[in-house]
Amino acid sequence: AAKQALDGISIASADDVRGYITLPVMLEAFPGTEVRWESSNPVIVSDKAIGAIPGVVKRPPVGAKPASVVLTACITTIVTQSSTCRGFSLKVQPSVRLAPFSRYGIPNFARSNSQNGQQVYMAYSVGNDATAWVATNGGYSYLNSTCGMHAVHDACVVRSLECDRFYLLATDLNVDGTTGTWYGWQGWDWAQSNASRYIEVWESKDLRHWSQQRHLLVSSIEAGMTYAPEATWDPAIGAYVVFWTSSLYPADTHYSANQSDPKGRYPLTHNEIMYATTRDFRTFTPAKVLSGRRNYGTLDATIVLNKVTGYYHRFVSDRTSTGVNLTRYISTCVSEDIYQERSKSILAAADEWGLLEGCITHSRLNTMYAKAPLVVQAN
Repeated sequence: AAKQALDGISIASADDVRGYITLPVMLEAFPGTEVRWESSNPVIVSDKAIGAIPGVVKRPPVGAKPASVVLTACITTIVTQSSTCRGFSLKVQPSVRLAPFSRYGIPNFARSNSQNGQQVYMAYSVGNDATAWVATNGGYSYLNSTCGMHAVHDACVVRSLECDRFYLLATDLNVDGTTGTWYGWQGWDWAQSNASRYIEVWESKDLRHWSQQRHLLVSSIEAGMTYAPEATWDPAIGAYVVFWTSSLYPADTHYSANQSDPKGRYPLTHNEIMYATTRDFRTFTPAKVLSGRRNYGTLDATIVLNKVTGYYHRFVSDRTSTGVNLTRYISTCVSEDIYQERSKSILAAADEWGLLEGCITHSRLNTMYAKAPLVVQAN
């Protein structure tokens, strides 16, 4: 059993390590089994827990050769008290020196209600002007979903802590109920109560060449959907915090077009910000609520760190149209809009985020409805 458990362990990109790695200390398939790790060079790859798990990586300096490290995982059998071990060879790449940022890039989907439009499109800015854009690939989609609902919304690119790896995250959603290739679409009530619990992930080192698509389960069975995933690095836990929007329901319920169905997910519940953590965008911790203020709804949160002040700034759509008896978080707004709050910790409780501004697009752009805010640091 110990050998079987060890054979089930894998380390992502072991031959091209560019950041913290996931080293499991417990194995779900073998309850009560504890894994001990030993590093041949703990300065480069730590075998001690920093944050939740070991695997903290300190890359060689710029211009140095890659470092070879052997990690040994051992499991002790309780009955015989004998240990079974397995080695993993790693190649840790040196750090990189970044060129000055000179323009912006953005992923998007073209439009809903179209199979072709609900894919990943990309554009780059004209010089350093974030208001003028040129479509890549001749205006055609750059990546196409072949998993889940075979379409995506809300694409977001996350640059790694070390800056030389990128992760593209997207919502698994297909709003195309007219062509006959809609992969499960049953209307917006269904889409907020029994839609996908997965996110879509691609990985790249240069924003041009991308890995195969990864269709990854992150939401629990109670979740009605998994919308607008994004991620931010949290140095306090040594991992990325991946967050998204879900509505939550009892686990033994389901979507039903019959609103009198006692096990139906009706009425719709309010939107909440959920999160899980990861180091490799392959394995995730169980989902938890990041912000679920009672009687308030949220949608499409985005979070950015102000490196000067140390505050995380969270921009959220004040969502009241999904759920019942909800109140706008910004009571002075005439309709749903974006508000901004901040905290010193990305995982701070809802009451530890201080409100900075509300009705942002009403007051700045004179709009009547807004969602899916996008915030980036200016070059």
